[in-house]
Amino acid sequence: CETSAVLAAANLTMRDLFPETKRSTPRIVATYRYEDEGRAHLYDVVRFEPKDFRQRRADGTWSLKGVRRVLYRLPDLHGQTVVYAPEGERDADRLAALGLPATTALGGAGKWRDDYARQLTTAGVESIVILPDNDEPGRAHADAVARSCHAAALQVKVVTLPDLPVKGDVSDWLAAGHSKDELIALVKATPLYVPTATTPTNDPDDTALLTGLSDLLSEPDDALDWLVTDRFASGSINLLAGKPKAGKSTLARALALAVARGASWLGSRCHQGRVVYIALEDKRSEVRRHLRAMGATGAEPIRFLIGSAPRDLLTKLAALMTAGDTIDLLIIDTAQRLLTVKDSNDYALVTAAFEPVLALARTHGTCIVLLHHAGKADRGGLEAVMGSTAWAASVDNVMILNRRERYRLVSTVQRIGPDMDETVVEMDELTGDVRLAGSRYLADLDHVAAAVLALVADAGGQGIGQIAALADVEARRDLKLKALRLLLDKGSLIRAGAGHRHDPYVLRVSDPEPDDRSPRDEDGISSGSQVPPTSWEPDEPSLTHDDPTEVSKASSGSRVCLGSHVPGDGRSGVDRGRF
Repeated sequence: CETSAVLAAANLTMRDLFPETKRSTPRIVATYRYEDEGRAHLYDVVRFEPKDFRQRRADGTWSLKGVRRVLYRLPDLHGQTVVYAPEGERDADRLAALGLPATTALGGAGKWRDDYARQLTTAGVESIVILPDNDEPGRAHADAVARSCHAAALQVKVVTLPDLPVKGDVSDWLAAGHSKDELIALVKATPLYVPTATTPTNDPDDTALLTGLSDLLSEPDDALDWLVTDRFASGSINLLAGKPKAGKSTLARALALAVARGASWLGSRCHQGRVVYIALEDKRSEVRRHLRAMGATGAEPIRFLIGSAPRDLLTKLAALMTAGDTIDLLIIDTAQRLLTVKDSNDYALVTAAFEPVLALARTHGTCIVLLHHAGKADRGGLEAVMGSTAWAASVDNVMILNRRERYRLVSTVQRIGPDMDETVVEMDELTGDVRLAGSRYLADLDHVAAAVLALVADAGGQGIGQIAALADVEARRDLKLKALRLLLDKGSLIRAGAGHRHDPYVLRVSDPEPDDRSPRDEDGISSGSQVPPTSWEPDEPSLTHDDPTEVSKASSGSRVCLGSHVPGDGRSGVDRGRF
């Protein structure tokens, strides 16, 4: 029959075939509060109906970015020798209601972290009873928790509950009529967990081969903690590369002292922390001399290993940190002395050598800085790093130190944080302190300006056509023209002449009015400057137009500071660009 005929016989309309349905609005049915050891409220896990879970921080923001992750019911675990670990908060609460100390991890199956095992040992827990859900993800999660806790020296039991339905949990088992005494009897009858040879390595994320997009998007973002703001993050691996004698060790020792003091380094704020410096190439006397020159008192939290390193150094450092010894910054000078890669050009060998370094940084949150050599070729960026591209690919950030004739330059290529363009590095020769001194462009501009000024002074005047070519000044044409324009704007050069064929424009060094009261040096040269007073670096001789040859002699060591380039600070003993 036709649909319309059926509806007419039943006294119905077409609309009656599509009854209105009300959309169910999610409603909160449970809130699970997470607190730190001192019961400070960190965040909540909120359960909705229809079944869904979301996390919000203590201030109500639906995000846990930057919030420390802790075990559920963590304050209640202190002083307990045995703790039960089901898969969810509801199950932990059910066990706690029976008088059994219980906890779980945020996110349930597959979300266990090794730090949770450390939280248990710190609380004084000695044994953990794991109660897996009756499905494959539950069993895989239980195995991951067991391996992590066993590695943390906890006694572990994984208890399989009998008569548990598929996907059932301990709450379902208790609801079916089983008792607390039955559970305790099962725990006593279960043997201790022992890892087998086929047990995979302890990786909190290896319990599930694949992750769905929904699960991926719902994962909390990792907090980014800077040890050195915008340069080196906690838990990161970083490469400081430069050619021999470029000053890598100087920069690294200054970094170690800055972090130990909570001071600044190359313009970046350092968060105060404990430092370990592995010096595998420098002499003890050189390390000692430099630290003394920088004003180290001995109270700074820095420890050293100077000389050859044991083959299992990284393993020993990991054991120290597992036992509670904090290392915020680990500097290794140099990486090749420690990693002992047979062929630094072999990608596979280099990558394999980085595995224990990566594990150390990620597991313990230590920032690691590896000193490494640059290649012989004069290359920039990541191409400057000597050896296989795996050296740069295996780290988070790369800092390159280049040595030039007039200065040293530092730049970065970063996976974490903003890149730094080539910037001039200066060092105080007396103290060994390092600092940034402006961009390479402005440093080059200062140098070219001094050369132009000297060229005009030597010639006693230059025509516009002659000076525009600047054949005697080695620099890019745009720098020459920029320097010339700024010298004219600042009045360091003056333009004379009418500008026609019989009286063309001529450039000359500016000629300030002589002052008979101006003091003169032992050579009879006036101290009156031919350029504005701030144009020359401190301690440079101030010369007049009366002796242009002296301008030429001094120009190679001077900077005119035409732009915003950082000028000298006037301290004696400052040798720019030399380590």
